[in-house]
Amino acid sequence: MKMNRFLAGAAVMCIGMAPVVSMAVTNVQTVQASVGQPFSVGGTGGVVVITSTIARIYDVNGNFNADFTNRGLPQNSTWTTTKGYQYNGHSYYLVATNQYVRDDDVYFYFK
Repeated sequence: MKMNRFLAGAAVMCIGMAPVVSMAVTNVQTVQASVGQPFSVGGTGGVVVITSTIARIYDVNGNFNADFTNRGLPQNSTWTTTKGYQYNGHSYYLVATNQYVRDDDVYFYFK
């Protein structure tokens, strides 16, 4: 009898968790969408050197990322990158998870 109560409780917990898992997957799919043309730097990757005073951080859709309004990358700092995307005549280089810098703030070279 105790085992049946345990199993029933576990089943209710699993059913209650199912919508949360579904919402998390939906959110990840939204983040992965890009309006630009993705590209791979290839080989061993490349390096971006920040040339502006502070480089703004953009999202995967080429928008200034409001989540990072108090953040920027300092001048002369270097960042390794392996991919990016092109959008509206600009190249965006990946410097962290879902965080990109735009070509007018950096100098890019292959490793």
